[in-house]
Amino acid sequence: MRIKVGDFKIGQEERQAINEVLDSGRISEGQKTREFEQKWAEYIGTKYCVAVNSGTSALMASLYTLKQLYGVKGDVLTHKTTFVATHNAIRACGLNPIFEGEADVAIPVHLFGYPHFLNAKYVIEDACQAHGSLYQGKRLGSFGIMGCFSFYIAHNIQAGEMGAVVTDSLECYKTLKKIKAHGRLCDCPVCLRPEGKCPRPVEPDPRFTYDMFGLNFKTTEFQAALALCQLKKANWIMKTRQRNVRYLNNGLKDISGLILPKFSKDISYLAYPILCENRQDIRQRLEEAGIESRPIFNDTKGFYIGVHQYLTQEDLDYIILTFHKIYGIS
Repeated sequence: MRIKVGDFKIGQEERQAINEVLDSGRISEGQKTREFEQKWAEYIGTKYCVAVNSGTSALMASLYTLKQLYGVKGDVLTHKTTFVATHNAIRACGLNPIFEGEADVAIPVHLFGYPHFLNAKYVIEDACQAHGSLYQGKRLGSFGIMGCFSFYIAHNIQAGEMGAVVTDSLECYKTLKKIKAHGRLCDCPVCLRPEGKCPRPVEPDPRFTYDMFGLNFKTTEFQAALALCQLKKANWIMKTRQRNVRYLNNGLKDISGLILPKFSKDISYLAYPILCENRQDIRQRLEEAGIESRPIFNDTKGFYIGVHQYLTQEDLDYIILTFHKIYGIS
């Protein structure tokens, strides 16, 4: 038996979606990407969404947007305990991550789906692990000037790779569109030049004219198609992960020395985080039993196991039984 931290199942719907992309003859950004952007913005509760190729790119594009529009520089307040991409994105944009004090820009990280907030003039939410989580009735990612998501294969909404930035600011939306495409002049939601309907003159061609700094953060139709399939299942994914967390909590609650995740119907759980004193030994014994685990970033006591929607009842019972054996509980 091997119980993975994350899993992804390719069904008939996903295969059909990929075949539709192949049949369309267009694999770079197009109709599927635009459809995903519209539906993801609706799901999160924002006016706009810009799809990019990863969650890291989403963070970088957001920071570059703030630099372009508002001239921000210097420090960015964020959390120490997070995946390294958060800190890398800040540094890659020529900024400096700090973990206390004040700054004009803050990147709160909603780690494992739990809401965490920081105060600043400009707030970019790192909601890469918080697809669907709620706070005061609103979805995480909709509170800051921009919210960033990742659709990496191990996350709740999966597309292999891909990321997205959501915002209510038209100014940020237009700048994000330009930055993700090398800073090109054109910022239309859909290019109308192939249909002969472009509102701009033929020269200079806006597709090949660049008026600001930018990089290539574009995604593909394949990823957008898979994400659309996942989005249809978002509520089921969230509820199933919640059910699994509650079941594991009930089965492990009597083990002294384990600090288990707090259960909430508002949290879309990325994983099942646990705190303990002897992490190395516990992880080794779980590995020997066929249960995958990962260390929690920058935390010597924390690790996590899978709680994804593909776990079976047998899997959950085996996890509980294994912990009982490790701690000598019959």
